[in-house]
Amino acid sequence: MELAGRYAIAIGITAIAMAWLGPAGSTELMTVENRFAFWLIAVTVGWLQMIIIARGLRNLMLPGMTRGWVLLLITAALGAVPMTFEVRSLWSVLREAPGYVAPLHIAYMTTFAINVMFCLIQWSFVERWPILEASSALQPVEDNPSQLVANNANRTATVNQLRRRPDGLSGPIVYLSSEDHYLRVCTPSGDGLVLYRMGDAIADLKGADGMQVHRSWWVARSSVAEVLSNNGSRTLVLHNDIRVPVGRTYLSGLRDAGWI
Repeated sequence: MELAGRYAIAIGITAIAMAWLGPAGSTELMTVENRFAFWLIAVTVGWLQMIIIARGLRNLMLPGMTRGWVLLLITAALGAVPMTFEVRSLWSVLREAPGYVAPLHIAYMTTFAINVMFCLIQWSFVERWPILEASSALQPVEDNPSQLVANNANRTATVNQLRRRPDGLSGPIVYLSSEDHYLRVCTPSGDGLVLYRMGDAIADLKGADGMQVHRSWWVARSSVAEVLSNNGSRTLVLHNDIRVPVGRTYLSGLRDAGWI
């Protein structure tokens, strides 16, 4: 299932659950329809805001500060600021009887707690993002050519090694290629896209029989049929006739590993 579908299902289930539970006295102040509308809007807006904040933080925070739980808490704390005012405004519009309105600091702490729950659901079940591990994607691969050398040429890279993978795809990996914010995973039986960073996928495949040969390409050694050279540039021709450019930064690593 595509990521947008996972979001839609998660948001719908959450809105229905919160409307049924009726927290913060909403059962007495709103009809079922208004409760559902309130939570559907609040959850959708809040979730979108937290996705933007989380991805911004992943790009800004330095290596060593990128464990998932750190990003989760900061995302929840930052996202709770606008959500506190948005929820209070929405509450005043949809409630059908006067009632208690929590002070700002109480409303913020409540929103923060709910945001933490949403982040846990989003990262664990929707995006499949590691909560306890640090992300390697924030350390540019270009600055770490030593990562190019394969430590163990006896392991075949498989789709199951990826923490996040396209639905319905399995088997050995032929290549990975970056396409905007997505990663194309190619196997002998087909390919698919997943919202994932190349750096994180390479970390998942550490020790496998393959290397990153370009900023946007990782290739399995067994999939290379031929190496072409033209005016100092190199191109890998794969068994499926895909041509993969070799970045200059990666040439020395490829030579050390015996690829060229």
